[in-house]
Amino acid sequence: MKWQAYPEYKASGVEWLGEMPAHWGIPPMYARYQVELGKMLDERRVTGTLLLPYLRNVDVQWDCIATEDLPEMDIEPDEYARFTVRHGDLLVCEGGEVGRAAIWHGPSGTIAFQKAIHRLRSLDTSESARFMFYTLVFAAGTGIFESQGNPNIINHLTGEKFRRYRFPRPPGAEQTEIAAFLDAEIVKIDALIGKKRELIDRLQEKRTALISRTAISGLPPDAAATVGLDPAAPLKPTGIDWIADVPRHWTLTRLRRCATIQTGVTLGKEYPEDLSESRPYLRVANVQDGYLDLTEIKETVVLSAETSRFELRSGDVLMTEGGDFDKLGRGCVWYGEVVGCLHQNHIFAVRPDTRKLLPEYLSLAMTSDVGKHHFTRTAQQSTNLATTNQAKIKDFAFPLPPLPEQRAILDWMASQETRFRKVEGRMRDARSTMPILLNDIWPITKPSDYKIHFARWNKYDQPLDVWTRDRQEWQNWQEYWPSRNDFNRPLIFSLIQFYYETDILLFGGVFRVLARHQKSYEVELTDTLGEFIGRLKLRSPYRERQTRVKFEDHYPSFEVQEILREPYSGQAFPGYDDIDLSFAELEALVRNGRPDWRAALESVKGIYLITDIKTGRRYVGSAYGDQGIWSRWSAYVASGHGGNVELRSLVSDPNLTYCRGNFRFALLEHRAARMPDELIIAREAFWKRIATPWGPEWSRPWPRNWTSRGCCMSYAAASSSTARPCVWPISSRHTG
Repeated sequence: MKWQAYPEYKASGVEWLGEMPAHWGIPPMYARYQVELGKMLDERRVTGTLLLPYLRNVDVQWDCIATEDLPEMDIEPDEYARFTVRHGDLLVCEGGEVGRAAIWHGPSGTIAFQKAIHRLRSLDTSESARFMFYTLVFAAGTGIFESQGNPNIINHLTGEKFRRYRFPRPPGAEQTEIAAFLDAEIVKIDALIGKKRELIDRLQEKRTALISRTAISGLPPDAAATVGLDPAAPLKPTGIDWIADVPRHWTLTRLRRCATIQTGVTLGKEYPEDLSESRPYLRVANVQDGYLDLTEIKETVVLSAETSRFELRSGDVLMTEGGDFDKLGRGCVWYGEVVGCLHQNHIFAVRPDTRKLLPEYLSLAMTSDVGKHHFTRTAQQSTNLATTNQAKIKDFAFPLPPLPEQRAILDWMASQETRFRKVEGRMRDARSTMPILLNDIWPITKPSDYKIHFARWNKYDQPLDVWTRDRQEWQNWQEYWPSRNDFNRPLIFSLIQFYYETDILLFGGVFRVLARHQKSYEVELTDTLGEFIGRLKLRSPYRERQTRVKFEDHYPSFEVQEILREPYSGQAFPGYDDIDLSFAELEALVRNGRPDWRAALESVKGIYLITDIKTGRRYVGSAYGDQGIWSRWSAYVASGHGGNVELRSLVSDPNLTYCRGNFRFALLEHRAARMPDELIIAREAFWKRIATPWGPEWSRPWPRNWTSRGCCMSYAAASSSTARPCVWPISSRHTG
């Protein structure tokens, strides 16, 4: 980011600062702030009669002050002014992370502060504590305070030293403007960091889904083809509810048929010295979710004659006997990292028969949804933990491909893991400005198999509304044959114009073209990126007229904007005062039963306005009863007219085409569910008078400063819904 420079600069006279704007000053801190160090805690002088909670160094973090479970100290009446904080004070750490600061926003005179904290209180009301906070963020971040001390001792910022520091001082109004600008920018940065964290979480979900799909169904078609496997291998049912169809040439086996299980050594026994020896052993703490933590290896004494019973071998798959529900059954492979290592009896060593089963593939199968389902279903469960045993592990049923295919799957999964780690590393690097691309999270070897469908408004419907309200209708969009054979490749990568955000597209699935008829295609939705359908948002500036184009022309440039936590089901509830919905938007919300909208609208009665943007007519209605506005508006979604005679004459199309193209819904007023129905009816009559201020001359236009929302009023909410819609035609000049 680049900002416009000040017209003139001058030397600050401070080595670490360099130049600063010419109109700024650089006075010492004692000329700007009263700097007061807190009270020293002396346990010997505590009386317990004048106790006040006090802040310690650890309680003051960057821009945050912890106030829960504070200790107390005696503060004499004549010490209150010196050792308590008041609203707006800037608190600065004297030791530890020197310079760490936060502003006190609580009440005055109720909290004291210890000697490890400086209290800064401005001497001039034009000083901005927020600006000084950001100054200290910069100073601490550049090591200003540390560089002043002896590197061999813990840094401290004494009051005398702090008062002598010189920091830039703009005029008061400019301090406030700079601080406000930084506050706004930091909110944006925090939002971006939050999105990065969410994206990492979503990618972890993709990794888990990829493991499950590959462990059950084999390699994706393009990856299978590259290693000489059948990309369209026929499937067969497994006969087990929680295991989907698997390739026909795979077998369904149980672990007892292809592995043995070794139990571990029991700790705490004593043995004769001449018959025993000390050996390293793995504890539960060493076996983590998919990896080993070998930072601390302990030893135990065992009988020399029994070491072979408990000794680990390279290729053993380690499992813990108990743990969190989501981690039970997760395995990691032992490769002989510690020579002669044993394992505790709370760890199982599963030893695969490598003529049938590779250790790494077993670990993969345990991590898949099939493994999670088995171990969760069979576990002995308590409040926070789950446990398993040998018999349940041996009973683990899973699909088993031939050894060469196991190796191919593991090689492919290793390449995907490398890619995931690379992408995750970039996202965790706060300094990285490189976008995450689609091919970072979904590499494909043959882009020429795909056509992209950039689905846009077709003069009747927004594709986002279509996808949200009806998946079959959305599939029909893929089956539409225009004037030429645009979908002339096997696969369609479908994208939905996310019209709320510029250049953003929502992933609508990958469809396989099964047949091409004279005026339509026959397609089916594949499971490719299935976990991201309706969740993956991509950025692309493509706006050309052609909407069915070659995939390879755009695939390298698609940026991953966001991965939603759940498939998109409509916009979030904006609050009662900002409801302004097209019929198509309302239909999507109702058909998906979006919880935030349903909860809000079921809990209130109210008066609403339906505007026909084609004719300019407006329809005032009320909703009361048991389920409020939600129930009434759901009736409109079901029929288009909600039973109203006037609207029924307009809505003759059972496909609701007219409604979707022309009706908009707004909430004029909402009331609590406990409000008597009579009052709602009276308020409806009021809004009818507002809508027809000229009595029988209702065809006159509204005044130019009126809108379709009128003078919208809000009241506290609560539950209800019967309706009294009434039709009032208004001039089309004011359609809202």
